[in-house]
Amino acid sequence: MVGIESRPQALLVLGMHRSGTSAVTGLTGILGAQMPAHQIGAGAQNAKGFFEAKAIARLNDRLLGLRERTWDSWSPMTAVTAAEAPELVDEALELLESEFGDAPLIALKDPRICRLVPFWIEVLERWGRHVTFLLPIRHPVEVAQSLQSRNGLDLQTGILIWINYVLEAEAFSRDKTRLFANYAQLLETPFETIGKIRSLLPEAQLKSDSDVRKAVADFLDPSLRHQKETTGQPLPALVKTIYAIFQNWALSGENTEDYATLDRIRERVRRLITTVDDSSVALQSLSFLQGGTTAEQPASRSEVNMTKSELVQGLEALRATNAALHVEIDALQAEMRLRDTEMRLMAQGVTQRDHELATLGKLLIQCEAKLETNHHTYQRMYQKRHTLDKVVQSLKTENDRTRSKHIELQDQYNLLNRENTELHALVARVENERHAIASSTFWRASAPLRKILNIFR
Repeated sequence: MVGIESRPQALLVLGMHRSGTSAVTGLTGILGAQMPAHQIGAGAQNAKGFFEAKAIARLNDRLLGLRERTWDSWSPMTAVTAAEAPELVDEALELLESEFGDAPLIALKDPRICRLVPFWIEVLERWGRHVTFLLPIRHPVEVAQSLQSRNGLDLQTGILIWINYVLEAEAFSRDKTRLFANYAQLLETPFETIGKIRSLLPEAQLKSDSDVRKAVADFLDPSLRHQKETTGQPLPALVKTIYAIFQNWALSGENTEDYATLDRIRERVRRLITTVDDSSVALQSLSFLQGGTTAEQPASRSEVNMTKSELVQGLEALRATNAALHVEIDALQAEMRLRDTEMRLMAQGVTQRDHELATLGKLLIQCEAKLETNHHTYQRMYQKRHTLDKVVQSLKTENDRTRSKHIELQDQYNLLNRENTELHALVARVENERHAIASSTFWRASAPLRKILNIFR
């Protein structure tokens, strides 16, 4: 197992609904991991709590919607990446801050994340967290029975959902730091499982063993395990193989030789389920696929002893599958014919476009010739404008000189006008004074004397 990094750590709990994810997440909280601040409240199905944030679960519903899936969809899906929904990445980062703050160790749990691992790995790494994984495993029949009790889903649908959740969670987290934990073993020998979980987490963030033991004793209650696989519910060999592999990994650690088997099963499931709409038919059809491991061969041989009615049911399932495939083939052939018609129309369209392109090519040549002519005309006009600019500049200079001369003459005029006004005023005063003198008694009395003086001049 890869060594624990010194960065703050995010533990992703990847488990199918009703697989003990709440129990193992609660245990990580007892060990010291930070739980979300705004949790879904405890209920009849989870008396001790769910330990998951409601807002993050709703965000995951929207992420599944990008693939037209819901939490209970039982068909395979391709990974949702952060690049597809940058606005949801920003929202996820805000939710992580709101729910966990700067806690050095957090536990993030929502079963939907099994199908959304690539998205959350990128988000958590952007948040600066080292990501590790804890994968609780529970028998598929128990999971299906619990879903039937809680949600009213039939057993076949529950098992198909389990298949896709666990296969996608394993594939998306492969080659990462992870641990598989068996739910039944957790309830029977909890401290053995807790010891394994401790090895997955940074010791500096964990509580002491004595504190943990008392809290675990109060927290785990085997009586809350409402479903146990005792019904002998028949399962396809490949479903048994999947559970057997994960059960062995939980007990003894991962075996890399099992990867190829899981990849083959996942591809077989993908090819088969995508052609069937009915969960009952899909599960019966899976019964005719081999699991792919030596451990399952005894179970496969025992199934050879199926009763006649079981064989008839299997045959009917195959017939239904075959009919569904024929319907799909007919649809594909109809689509091929439609595509052929579309191709012929497209070929005609291409010929028309070629003719239009040739016409446009001629127009383009004409436009280029006109453009060249216009360019020469522009150059001539530019030169004329340059000459006119010089003339304008010369006229502007002359105008400036004339304006200066006008101002100078205007100043002279104003000066002369003022002088003229002053002279007129002086003449008026002299005339007034002369008139005053002429009208005076002295002037009249001195008139004979002035005449005598004029004679002698």
